[in-house]
Amino acid sequence: MRHIKKLLAFSRGAAVFALTFSLFLGGCGGRRPLSRTDLFKMGDRAQIGSLTYNVIDADWKTQLGEPPNAKVPEHRFLVLHVSITNGGGSDVNLPLFTIEGVNGKTYPEVNNPDGLVGWLGMIRTVKASATEQGYVAFDVPRAAYKLQITDGGEPDKEKLARVDIPLKMEEDPALVAPDALEKK
Repeated sequence: MRHIKKLLAFSRGAAVFALTFSLFLGGCGGRRPLSRTDLFKMGDRAQIGSLTYNVIDADWKTQLGEPPNAKVPEHRFLVLHVSITNGGGSDVNLPLFTIEGVNGKTYPEVNNPDGLVGWLGMIRTVKASATEQGYVAFDVPRAAYKLQITDGGEPDKEKLARVDIPLKMEEDPALVAPDALEKK
């Protein structure tokens, strides 16, 4: 009977330790996991913290700029027209964007998109009660993606959300049936 009491006491202690340790690790994980409610549709206002994002438009480009100085992608350029409003009382610095493919693979924003008129720039500060608007580009295969957005918080406390960027096949004449082009 004495061995059973010791075993139960040890089991309770181990369970308390495991629970405490898992809570500690959960608090040290940095960014919180994304949930289904953290997904917004392109064109909708996506509020996260004091920031409100709106992905106004998405366009596929085979180059940025004009020849002979055109920048050519490895795949294609996905160019997003983005508006960011800071409803807070202090300036917010934002990192470059990342997009996520349907397979979970992430792609960073092109950090020097020469030829992209209206690029948001490398250093992005959205002043308090102000709106910044411009373009960002990604060199990615044609597919649907999710744009990762942030509240601009400290890396260990930052909140994330995503904006669904659907693939619209009708935008690319090369992907439309040849007889459909002749009828225009």
